Amino acid sequence: MIKRQEIYLKLKYLKNRTVLLISAIFLLITFITFFVYQSGGTRFSYTYLVYIPIILAAYFYNIKGGLLAALIGGLFWDL
Repeated sequence: MIKRQEIYLKLKYLKNRTVLLISAIFLLITFITFFVYQSGGTRFSYTYLVYIPIILAAYFYNIKGGLLAALIGGLFWDL
């Protein structure tokens, strides 16, 4: 019985962590897009800041997470 409770608590912790990490990466992409837009657009080198959430997503969620973050970041630049 104790094993089942421990597994449940670990899964609950991982689920909360996943939601927090995905939210943080999405907010970081949003903030960087807004910052680049407010600083004059893509003529400055601030566009390289978008690599930060892509690298973080790839670190925590492997290649699939990195590709998804890159796709979302790319879609934000078209807005």
